[in-house]
Amino acid sequence: MNRHALVVILAGAIGTGAAWAASGQMAAGRGFKVSIPPGFVVAQGDPVKLLTDMGGLALAATTRLEGTSFLASIVVVPVPTPMDADLGAPALCDQLAQGSAAKARATLTSQKIIAASWGPGCQYEHVETGNPARGAIGTLVYRGKAGWAVTCNLDPKDQRARAACAEVLRSWKFDDTSGGAAR
Repeated sequence: MNRHALVVILAGAIGTGAAWAASGQMAAGRGFKVSIPPGFVVAQGDPVKLLTDMGGLALAATTRLEGTSFLASIVVVPVPTPMDADLGAPALCDQLAQGSAAKARATLTSQKIIAASWGPGCQYEHVETGNPARGAIGTLVYRGKAGWAVTCNLDPKDQRARAACAEVLRSWKFDDTSGGAAR
C-alpha cells in the first residue's frame, strides 16, 4: 500500500472504533516527538495499526467543530524513500505539491516554503475535487535523508484544526530514541 493511500484511508477511519491515549502530553513516532494539541488525542488500535507499525502517528480531534463537515486528524507517516534534495527549492515544492494533489484527486490551493525548526520545509494545501469541505495541509519534514509527511485532514474552514496542525509542526522534535508511544 502506498503512503498516500494510507493517509486517505486513515482520514476516513481514524475517529471510529479506536482506543484513545490521554491528551495534553507529547506523542512520539519513530524518530520524532510532537505535542498533542488541545482537543486532539492519539489514535490507537486497529484503524491505525499499520501506521504505528511503520513508525507513524495519528492524532484525531475529539469533536467535530460546528459547521464543519468531518472530524479533523493529523497523520505523520515516515517517508520510505530517502530524499537528498533541497526542500527549500520552490520548484521542487511545486512538483511535490502538484503530485500530492494529483494522487489525491484534489485541487491544489496553495504551496509554499516554510521556515521551521528543522530548516526549510515544503507545505501545500489542497481540497477534494467536487467537495471543497474536505481538505488537507501537507508538510514534508526532513533531517538528512530521513523524512516524514505530516498530513492535516480538515475542513478548510476549521480554524481549530489549522491551529492544531501548526502546533504539531512548531513542537516537532527529532528523537532517535522514540519508538512510537504517547509520553
